[in-house]
Amino acid sequence: MKVEYSTRHFDLDDRVRRFTEGKLRKLEKFLREPVDARVTLETIKHRNRADLHLAHRFGIIQASEVNDDMFDAINLAVDKAEKQARRSNKKFYSKRRRDDTESADVPEL
Repeated sequence: MKVEYSTRHFDLDDRVRRFTEGKLRKLEKFLREPVDARVTLETIKHRNRADLHLAHRFGIIQASEVNDDMFDAINLAVDKAEKQARRSNKKFYSKRRRDDTESADVPEL
């Protein structure tokens, strides 16, 4: 997974980078390679915002979260993205199974 960071009014240190990459590893089991991730971290007054944009083989996943703590914002945004990835993965596999079963149910004339 390639991760690209962009920040606005926030200093990206190694601790935040390792935390984010650790959280994004949870998504690798649901998404097919190659995965390109863009993480935008922004601070406005007392609010911290984390935006995730994940592009994978079957589509795009976007999640955004605002919180007082940057680590909480990242964690909640990754949780939202994980929900979307689970749903996307489930939809893909059920669609594949449904296509196989529908062709088997059709009686031949």
